[in-house]
Amino acid sequence: MNHVHIPDLPWEEIHSPTKKFHSFIRNISLALGGARNTGTWGGGHPFDLQIRRLPPGASVCPFHLHLAQWKMFVVMSGTGTVRTSEARTEVKPGDVFFHPPGAPHQLTNTGSADVEVLIIADNPPMAGGYFPDSNKWNLCPPAKIFRITEADYFDGEDTLPATGAPASSRQRRKCRQGCRRYDEPLVRQKATLAPHGASAQRHAPAKEGGTNQRECPGD
Repeated sequence: MNHVHIPDLPWEEIHSPTKKFHSFIRNISLALGGARNTGTWGGGHPFDLQIRRLPPGASVCPFHLHLAQWKMFVVMSGTGTVRTSEARTEVKPGDVFFHPPGAPHQLTNTGSADVEVLIIADNPPMAGGYFPDSNKWNLCPPAKIFRITEADYFDGEDTLPATGAPASSRQRRKCRQGCRRYDEPLVRQKATLAPHGASAQRHAPAKEGGTNQRECPGD
């Protein structure tokens, strides 16, 4: 049986350049032999378990959602605020909350002492997310963060009319029918979650201030 004693696990610090996003992590699942952001399909565990500690004034991650991953938070100490698309909610020790796929969220320490939360997340085969404030998306794999530029279905595949006119109505209908199950949920979701025209990570590996931000988008 794999066994660890949580107080013996080291803290891993990650932060953005100005420490607006700043936390310390105890990766319990990794200590038990799991693989980072990898489920049973890749030799990892079906879910990840970690403890996050946030200094006063810091957020775990930018405001973001997951396309397929579920997240549950158990507040162990300190007080903070959870931002969602509906409201900002104060949380305290003993509170438990979760975010299903498609629900944007962000945890910020709004108290005077460190906040510690236990985070439990599943490991879907294909993880991705969206950052409403900066209009970015991420996919993992391949661990990339990007912005989307809309293009004509035949752009780069065939010669388009000189006027830049879109494909014929019949072609557009055929394309939409063939792609609907893939692109419509994303388009609908993006339109719903970024109503302010505002300007997206399990986060892709990104170096900020010399620290690895890989942990962030799953939070």
